[in-house]
Amino acid sequence: MKKILAFFLSALVLLTFAVSVSAESVTFDIGGTNKKSQLFISGTNATCVSECLAESSSFKSVTIEQTLEMHWFASWFLTVNNATWETTSTSKSVTFQNTKSGLASGTYRVKSVFTVKTTSGQTETVTVYSAEKTVS
Repeated sequence: MKKILAFFLSALVLLTFAVSVSAESVTFDIGGTNKKSQLFISGTNATCVSECLAESSSFKSVTIEQTLEMHWFASWFLTVNNATWETTSTSKSVTFQNTKSGLASGTYRVKSVFTVKTTSGQTETVTVYSAEKTVS
């Protein structure tokens, strides 16, 4: 019984620190950061942009994992081959930009996962999706 209770408490703690947001821009919290995920399409080329701006003195670092995804079926999205990038920065203002060429026709979005750490050791992970764009 103690193992089951410990499992559920652990799961609750993990869910508390993992937050997903379906918006192009979000302000969230422990590090006083504004986060943004954007997608720009030109022909069959995609430019993926993830931005993080920290306004708190408790901000220590941010890791950004950026993934270009293609709409597959219903509400399902698949990761585009060779279109996942990651960076870590201690700068309070980060713009992370990557490009992917030769896209097939379809609908795409950028998934940006921000993991912010503070000077007091807190960690927060927030996922922000860009608006969907179409390649014809």
